[in-house]
Amino acid sequence: MREILTYGAARGINNLTKEVKKMSTQQKKFRDIPREEIAWFPAISYTLCDHCDVCINFCPNGVYIRDDSKKIIVKNLYNCTVGCNMCEQKYPKKAINFPSLDVVREAKKKWGVK
Repeated sequence: MREILTYGAARGINNLTKEVKKMSTQQKKFRDIPREEIAWFPAISYTLCDHCDVCINFCPNGVYIRDDSKKIIVKNLYNCTVGCNMCEQKYPKKAINFPSLDVVREAKKKWGVK
Protein backbone atom coordinates (compact mmCIF):
# COMPACT_ATOMS: atom_id res chain seq x y z
CA MET A 1 0.00 0.00 0.00
CA ARG A 2 2.86 2.39 0.74
CA GLU A 3 4.10 2.16 -2.85
CA ILE A 4 0.67 3.19 -4.14
CA LEU A 5 0.49 6.16 -1.83
CA THR A 6 4.04 7.15 -2.75
CA TYR A 7 3.09 7.14 -6.42
CA GLY A 8 -0.11 9.04 -5.77
CA ALA A 9 -0.92 11.63 -3.18
CA ALA A 10 2.40 11.67 -1.35
CA ARG A 11 4.27 12.85 -4.46
CA GLY A 12 2.51 16.22 -4.48
CA ILE A 13 0.40 18.07 -7.03
CA ASN A 14 3.32 19.36 -9.12
CA ASN A 15 4.78 15.89 -9.48
CA LEU A 16 1.37 14.42 -10.33
CA THR A 17 0.86 17.02 -13.05
CA LYS A 18 4.27 16.28 -14.55
CA GLU A 19 3.54 12.54 -14.51
CA VAL A 20 0.19 12.99 -16.29
CA LYS A 21 1.72 15.27 -18.93
CA LYS A 22 4.47 12.74 -19.51
CA MET A 23 1.91 9.95 -19.74
CA SER A 24 -0.26 11.82 -22.26
CA THR A 25 2.46 11.47 -24.90
CA GLN A 26 2.54 7.70 -24.54
CA GLN A 27 0.07 4.98 -23.71
CA LYS A 28 -0.93 5.58 -20.10
CA LYS A 29 0.29 2.88 -17.77
CA PHE A 30 0.70 2.33 -14.07
CA ARG A 31 3.63 0.07 -13.25
CA ASP A 32 3.40 -1.62 -16.69
CA ILE A 33 -0.37 -2.12 -16.33
CA PRO A 34 -2.52 -0.36 -18.96
CA ARG A 35 -4.30 2.44 -17.09
CA GLU A 36 -7.69 1.33 -18.41
CA GLU A 37 -7.25 -1.96 -16.54
CA ILE A 38 -7.35 -0.23 -13.15
CA ALA A 39 -10.76 1.00 -12.00
CA TRP A 40 -9.29 3.84 -9.93
CA PHE A 41 -11.29 7.01 -10.41
CA PRO A 42 -13.69 9.13 -8.37
CA ALA A 43 -17.44 8.82 -8.08
CA ILE A 44 -19.59 11.83 -7.26
CA SER A 45 -22.52 11.57 -4.86
CA TYR A 46 -24.93 14.11 -6.33
CA THR A 47 -27.06 14.15 -3.18
CA LEU A 48 -24.05 15.65 -1.35
CA CYS A 49 -22.47 17.67 -4.17
CA ASP A 50 -23.23 21.39 -4.13
CA HIS A 51 -21.41 22.08 -7.44
CA CYS A 52 -18.91 24.40 -5.75
CA ASP A 53 -16.07 23.68 -8.25
CA VAL A 54 -13.58 22.57 -5.57
CA CYS A 55 -12.86 19.36 -7.48
CA ILE A 56 -12.55 21.10 -10.86
CA ASN A 57 -10.23 23.77 -9.50
CA PHE A 58 -8.17 21.39 -7.37
CA CYS A 59 -7.50 18.48 -9.75
CA PRO A 60 -4.49 19.22 -11.98
CA ASN A 61 -5.34 16.33 -14.30
CA GLY A 62 -8.65 17.53 -15.75
CA VAL A 63 -10.64 14.62 -14.36
CA TYR A 64 -13.72 16.77 -13.66
CA ILE A 65 -15.67 19.06 -15.98
CA ARG A 66 -19.08 20.70 -16.15
CA ASP A 67 -21.37 19.19 -18.75
CA ASP A 68 -23.81 21.14 -20.93
CA SER A 69 -26.34 21.26 -18.08
CA LYS A 70 -23.64 22.73 -15.74
CA LYS A 71 -23.49 19.52 -13.71
CA ILE A 72 -20.02 18.47 -12.53
CA ILE A 73 -19.09 15.09 -13.95
CA VAL A 74 -16.10 12.75 -13.97
CA LYS A 75 -15.14 13.11 -17.64
CA ASN A 76 -11.54 11.93 -17.98
CA LEU A 77 -11.56 8.81 -15.80
CA TYR A 78 -8.11 7.58 -16.69
CA ASN A 79 -6.42 10.93 -16.13
CA CYS A 80 -6.87 10.27 -12.43
CA THR A 81 -3.56 9.24 -10.91
CA VAL A 82 -3.73 5.74 -9.45
CA GLY A 83 -3.69 5.94 -5.66
CA CYS A 84 -4.45 9.66 -5.48
CA ASN A 85 -7.56 10.67 -3.59
CA MET A 86 -6.59 14.21 -2.66
CA CYS A 87 -9.78 15.72 -4.11
CA GLU A 88 -11.82 13.45 -1.82
CA GLN A 89 -9.88 14.77 1.15
CA LYS A 90 -10.11 18.37 -0.03
CA TYR A 91 -13.90 18.38 -0.30
CA PRO A 92 -15.48 18.55 3.19
CA LYS A 93 -18.96 17.28 2.29
CA LYS A 94 -17.85 13.75 1.32
CA ALA A 95 -19.42 14.01 -2.13
CA ILE A 96 -16.36 12.46 -3.80
CA ASN A 97 -15.54 8.80 -3.20
CA PHE A 98 -12.85 6.43 -4.44
CA PRO A 99 -12.75 2.65 -4.54
CA SER A 100 -10.70 0.62 -2.11
CA LEU A 101 -7.00 0.24 -2.86
CA ASP A 102 -7.89 -3.42 -3.35
CA VAL A 103 -8.70 -2.63 -7.01
CA VAL A 104 -5.06 -1.63 -7.49
CA ARG A 105 -3.78 -4.72 -5.69
CA GLU A 106 -6.03 -6.95 -7.82
CA ALA A 107 -4.81 -5.36 -11.06
CA LYS A 108 -1.18 -5.79 -9.97
CA LYS A 109 -1.85 -9.44 -9.16
CA LYS A 110 -3.65 -10.02 -12.48
CA TRP A 111 -0.78 -8.48 -14.46
CA GLY A 112 1.98 -10.10 -12.37
CA VAL A 113 3.33 -6.79 -11.07
CA LYS A 114 4.88 -6.63 -7.63
